[in-house]
Amino acid sequence: MLVYGKRLYGVVDKVPGGFSVQTLFGHLWFLPLVPIESWLVFEKTREGWRGIKLESISWRSVLFCWGRAALAIAGAMCALGMLEGFGIDSSRPVSWGIALACFGALAWSYRASRATYERAIAVVREHRLGPQFEATVEASFGRAVSPAIL
Repeated sequence: MLVYGKRLYGVVDKVPGGFSVQTLFGHLWFLPLVPIESWLVFEKTREGWRGIKLESISWRSVLFCWGRAALAIAGAMCALGMLEGFGIDSSRPVSWGIALACFGALAWSYRASRATYERAIAVVREHRLGPQFEATVEASFGRAVSPAIL
């Protein structure tokens, strides 16, 4: 069975409760292959997403997406012992070490893709999202929300 289509991947510049930058990819068996366009996503549901299409592709989002896919595949291959043909036996500790390193880097990539306060405010202002989103960013980063913003 052939599974293909379009799907959002590559979450970067994430502001909890606010928005994130994601890229729409053409995928084959849920493996992201071709970046199509990037979006500033406010909400995702089963039916789709709500957001603003960006003027250009976010290459940071694309690189995070492809990097995560590569780490997941490499980690799974090592954990399942599929690298035996390359001289790495799954019973050896090195194979498990590589798998753990891959999965650790994969988990770290989600932490590294969060927006900094400065980046989040820059995104809000660049796309003229308004005071409501500035207040969301302020609250997300634990800063005092100015009554003038609300």
